Amino acid sequence: FHEIAVRSPVGPSKLNARLLYLGFIGGLPLKPWYPEWADGWLLCATETKSAADLDGFVKAVRKAAR
Repeated sequence: FHEIAVRSPVGPSKLNARLLYLGFIGGLPLKPWYPEWADGWLLCATETKSAADLDGFVKAVRKAAR
């Protein structure tokens, strides 16, 4: 119940590679299970992540998606 599916203008695999370079683990590309979500990405966060952690991830995604 901590998951969210999002779409990205950058392919999920490419985005994951860019995020890893920035020190973050990305999400699960959804295309193998949901072909209509070829640009979809499943993300998860637990109670171990703070608001600052999530803010840092969002900033990294914005940077990686350019």
